[in-house]
Amino acid sequence: MNISPPPKKSDDNEWMITYADIITLLLAFFVILFSMSTLKKELFNQISGEIIEGQQKSLSQKIQALNPDREEVESPTVYRVFVPPLGNDDFLKTVIGVDENNKSHQSHITFPEEVLFVPGTTNLISRSSTIFEQTVEYLSQISPSYFLISIEVHYDEQSKVPKGYQDKFQFTAERALNIRTGLSQKGYPHENIYIVGYGDTIPLKTDVAIKSAIPERRIVINIHRKTDIRKY
Repeated sequence: MNISPPPKKSDDNEWMITYADIITLLLAFFVILFSMSTLKKELFNQISGEIIEGQQKSLSQKIQALNPDREEVESPTVYRVFVPPLGNDDFLKTVIGVDENNKSHQSHITFPEEVLFVPGTTNLISRSSTIFEQTVEYLSQISPSYFLISIEVHYDEQSKVPKGYQDKFQFTAERALNIRTGLSQKGYPHENIYIVGYGDTIPLKTDVAIKSAIPERRIVINIHRKTDIRKY
């Protein structure tokens, strides 16, 4: 006669294991939800820019750098790995009338001579202080770790060498130095600013009918990547 084995007794503790698994899943869900709710817009922009530019720098370092609640962070300034364009209502565009050529990874902002200098001299006008302040406010969005700032100053061919200068190179170089000093006084690190005085060697590619020398007298602030950016 075959004797069937007694039915297996259910483990009284099995429900506790299932309950513990559910609690674990719930806790994990709320942790993820909390993390998403505290994800800052700046952090999202930073990570997006990182993907677009193909950088390999550790995202964990960026998260730490962008979280102002962490004790290790010394400054809440948000640095981007791309160059943000000037806003349509930005002071530099609406009031000063700068010309901007932004290509995401670099930018060229051109200032007319008369908004910064007394014509024919290297003397800054009083209004230049406000312009430097607004320019530094914009540049503070751009990381010195990734980008360099160069200041180009140009002059026209038609005009004579300004009095007191050997040539137009010396004249434009001194203007560039004064701009660098002005930006530095408003808080931008001078060691990240390079200056170049081109004299009249790079004329604008304008229509031959335009004979005015004024557009040639220009200041260009270039924002461009450091050559070793790909190592990050």
